[in-house]
Amino acid sequence: MATFNYARVKATVERMLAKYGQDLTLTHHSIGAYDPATGTATDTTSTETAKGAIFEWGQLGSTPSYGKSMIPATSIVAGDKQLFLSPTGITVPEVNDYVTDANGAIYLIKMVKTLAPAGTVVLIECNISIG
Repeated sequence: MATFNYARVKATVERMLAKYGQDLTLTHHSIGAYDPATGTATDTTSTETAKGAIFEWGQLGSTPSYGKSMIPATSIVAGDKQLFLSPTGITVPEVNDYVTDANGAIYLIKMVKTLAPAGTVVLIECNISIG
């Protein structure tokens, strides 16, 4: 019996996002150690370029789903968008990181779901909102 090749699925995702997606900037936040003398903690940021596509929830296909099959409906509020990211060459974003689209709109990442059948990460899906 032949094994399914998820590397080919990943390559297809890469081609689709390269053709139909856009360049995005991911901004990762890392909170450092708390300094009791100053009462603050350092907030270090780093950025990287990613390839992805942003959609209105429920706009894929002919029947609006609003992501109910993907994440709990209570996680999605009016104005949220769905983000698909290529996993190649990036650090998987975390909740409270930011993504900036090609037009300069900045979105807060509210949920991250890594799709990795058989251990091969083929796509990263996020729920985002204007940040």
